Amino acid sequence: MRNRLYLLGIIITLAALMVGPSTYCQIIYGQPTSAQLQMIFTGWSLDFGDSTIDVNQVMIPLSGFIPLGKNLDANYYLANSSNKLNEPTSNADLSGLSDFSIQVNHAFRDDAFLVSGGINLPTGKKKLSLSDEWPVLQFLSRDFLAFPMSRFGEGFGLNLLFGAARMVGQFKCRGGISYQLTGSYTPIADGPKYNPGDLFSLNAGAELQKKHSKLNADLLGTLYTPDKLGGGKSFKQGSQLDLRLSGQYGKKWYNLAAGIRYLIRGRNTDYGLNESVVEQLKIYGNEFGVSGAVSLLFNEWTFTPMAEARLIAKNETGLGNSKVYGVGGTLDKSLGANTIFGFGFEYLSGKADASRISLTGYSLTSHLTAGF
Repeated sequence: MRNRLYLLGIIITLAALMVGPSTYCQIIYGQPTSAQLQMIFTGWSLDFGDSTIDVNQVMIPLSGFIPLGKNLDANYYLANSSNKLNEPTSNADLSGLSDFSIQVNHAFRDDAFLVSGGINLPTGKKKLSLSDEWPVLQFLSRDFLAFPMSRFGEGFGLNLLFGAARMVGQFKCRGGISYQLTGSYTPIADGPKYNPGDLFSLNAGAELQKKHSKLNADLLGTLYTPDKLGGGKSFKQGSQLDLRLSGQYGKKWYNLAAGIRYLIRGRNTDYGLNESVVEQLKIYGNEFGVSGAVSLLFNEWTFTPMAEARLIAKNETGLGNSKVYGVGGTLDKSLGANTIFGFGFEYLSGKADASRISLTGYSLTSHLTAGF
């Protein structure tokens, strides 16, 4: 059981790349079947000085956990979102499902090793309208806005993860390797089929735990194979190195948590005729993030105020640096064994493109988690 908890850190990090940001696989002894339904509203206003653009998203993700047997379980994830883009001279909408993903996890050798495999079923919205829906997706993908759902349907996909953990002195050390295969799909109506590149990642981390505190350090490196259009190379996403450090300190009625992250992004590659390299540019700048939260426990209630900041460096396509700050909190109530209801609010503000764009936004969330 103890090693089973060590593996949680590996799988959360690796599976986030495999099946999306809101779902992960894990092995936790005795965890019952459970499901979580959320509603997340995110709204942003971009002020360019002489004009304003508003982008809103309502996202409803469903995720769950199913124990399948001794040391064997599964996670699933599906989401739907409705998005609106209001520009000075036009409006656009984009609504639809994400792909459905399921991940099966098996621990063995006294829980010192874990193997996980997943499938991405192409249930999500594809063949977007170039004039009405594609512009919305471009705004959802802006790194400084960080919408919770910025991808819809893709092709059939498979992934495989392998992780291991052991004690080294006082440290719980972990490591893992993963590979994701992504199939072809048609992103734009009446357009050609597109085959996104596959993904390969390596993970390493360590945890130091004391009586009331815990410190975690993680490193995740990701490499991509080239995307293909019409059978030939068209684009290759740059490699990434994700460095994270987090800590917790808690007692009976409170818990303090803080984390820092530095994401190093490599140059992307564009290919031309005969798969020749046209240019290599960093489309997204490196990113530094810091966050902190305090959880206060009152009987069956938990109140968690939080704050965060994200600093994104300029890229090599002409977009200047961005700064985004957020403050808010969540309130959760236990409704009985394995059932929790909660809601949250966050106010966001900042500057993008070297202060040429003023940003204001907010998010409203609610969630219900039920165990069976």
